[in-house]
Amino acid sequence: DKVATITEDCQPHMLPSEDSFATAMQSLGIKPMDRIVIYDRLGIFSAPRAWYTIKVAFGHPGPVAVLDGGLPKWTSSGYPLEDGLPVAATQTSELFKWERNVAASWAIESVFENLETNRVLMFDARSSGRFAGTAEEPRPGSR
Repeated sequence: DKVATITEDCQPHMLPSEDSFATAMQSLGIKPMDRIVIYDRLGIFSAPRAWYTIKVAFGHPGPVAVLDGGLPKWTSSGYPLEDGLPVAATQTSELFKWERNVAASWAIESVFENLETNRVLMFDARSSGRFAGTAEEPRPGSR
């Protein structure tokens, strides 16, 4: 949530700007070519989106992976955990230039155009209830 662009109509979770992404990578101590393993506390929930943002939308040249099963599988497998921030995150690294891949996401106009042309197969990753409007949105104001 902290590394996202807030749109004029306040839609959450939009891809970040190049500057905010670069600042986030710097604060985490991540440099181009670093190996990144992403996990989340629910298993496989937000980690794939973080992978997409880092690897596809911003073209991180190093290896980026999602930990299979996330933190729950890691802990249930008996692997150790550490407290605190990783060493790299406590150090200031150079602010690298990250370029956003404009083909990695579409503006709403492109979505509407594609509905007419059917040039590209699109799918909606929301649950069927959220897609049909019969289930509540998890964040107030979302649609």
